[in-house]
Amino acid sequence: MATANGSFFGIVSDDGSHYVPDKIDPIFQVDGLRVTYRAMERHKRDEPHNWGTPVDLLELVQVGRVIEQRVDGNGTVEYVNLENGFYGIIADNGERYLPINLNNTFIADGLRVNFSAYPANISTISMWGTPVRLITITSTGEPAQPLIVMSGHVRWITTYPYGGNFGIAGDDGILYVPAEMDGAFKRTGLYVNFTAEKVHTDTIVPQDQGILVRLLEITLYGR
Repeated sequence: MATANGSFFGIVSDDGSHYVPDKIDPIFQVDGLRVTYRAMERHKRDEPHNWGTPVDLLELVQVGRVIEQRVDGNGTVEYVNLENGFYGIIADNGERYLPINLNNTFIADGLRVNFSAYPANISTISMWGTPVRLITITSTGEPAQPLIVMSGHVRWITTYPYGGNFGIAGDDGILYVPAEMDGAFKRTGLYVNFTAEKVHTDTIVPQDQGILVRLLEITLYGR
């Protein structure tokens, strides 16, 4: 953080040069953060701080952090009634994220959002989800897609004249037909835990053959 003519964040290169980016993502606004970067000198050279060379950032990455750690996707804001209560985000793939900088605008149970974030290297007492620092978050206006969290037995389903497929006979009495299933779980009688979402498709599945779903997670029961 520089304090020349007001406080702002700039970059001091290893050769001592000073650069003033037009904009730095809040995730990188940490005094002393080590980064690698690529930048282009700005044609419009107005720099009110008189501190360094104005630049436009092309790439900015924290040293030791791989770009694959960034999380992007859609999800649903959910109130979690643990400890003193808090709000988290359940992504559409079933992953749980605990934002440490969730704006009051998005504190609404069931709100559908699109978000991007980086893991936050902090400890929390909630023991729920992965702590993250949000980079962007917007409301999508889509209805929430309820997840199916269930246990049941894997079984072979004969769908004459359609052939056959493996499904899961849920403990709730409903037969679930995964669009795809890992070969390791294609064993009749195997008892599993699974998280899934209903697939909305024009594909006709006979009513007595269950509900077509997309598996988000599947494990042996009790693991």
